[in-house]
Amino acid sequence: MPLFSIFLSSLFCPLGCQASAAADRQARRYGRTLARQVPLFSALLFSALLAHSPVRAAELSLVTEEYPPLNMYGPEGEITGIATELLRLAAKEIDLALDIRLLPWKRGYFLARNRPQTCIYSTWRTEEREDLFLWVGPLAKDAWSFYARADSKIRLSRLQDTFDYNVGLVDGWGFTEHLQKSGHPKLDLVPANDETNLRKLLSGRIDLWGTGRISGQQILKGEDDKKIKEIFAIREIGLWVACHKETDPALLSELQNALDKLERDGNADRVRADF
Repeated sequence: MPLFSIFLSSLFCPLGCQASAAADRQARRYGRTLARQVPLFSALLFSALLAHSPVRAAELSLVTEEYPPLNMYGPEGEITGIATELLRLAAKEIDLALDIRLLPWKRGYFLARNRPQTCIYSTWRTEEREDLFLWVGPLAKDAWSFYARADSKIRLSRLQDTFDYNVGLVDGWGFTEHLQKSGHPKLDLVPANDETNLRKLLSGRIDLWGTGRISGQQILKGEDDKKIKEIFAIREIGLWVACHKETDPALLSELQNALDKLERDGNADRVRADF
């Protein structure tokens, strides 16, 4: 700026010009401070919103056991069955990834009781288990049945009638726990593989085979179905998905809704027909 112009400015600019310049400088400093604080404020706001918003689990861990035709190994070693495929379809409907493992019942049950985001299926929903889990289902309707050899003269009309006979069951099953709680004195337990009890019954090592009707009838398909007969059932009971109590309830509600939709639109019946 020429010296003459500077001289004129100094003569004619009032004190307000100096105040305005000072205000401009202050505004620029405030703007720079605000610009530095906005990213921090945004990050804090996002964190607060995230902390108070339900975060849906990306994956659900499922454990199961051999209980055909609901859950079992397929011909190529894959985990399949009616319940398994129903859960896969429902999970696909809500974009949920499933990690499915087939384990001995007691090990799988332990995991579902002690590991969040873990569920076990297909599980008999009993009074003793009701408050231990969050429940999704039912996947099927079952019954607790006693089987005997076809030539057996055993007659049963109440649970206590079975106390006179050796009964083969799978350790840890709800049916087994019910008989134990009832004080049954002659239980012969296997750790897994219910087919072992069928072989023991056929060989005369046990008098009665206690199992779920669904699995029992499936195991008996083929040559043994004429050698064994169902002689008594003590109760009908549903089979469900039992989930650790810290599993995301919103996620389980979505899964329940998806399963219900499969029932309404007929896809569940189509899955059952495949087995």
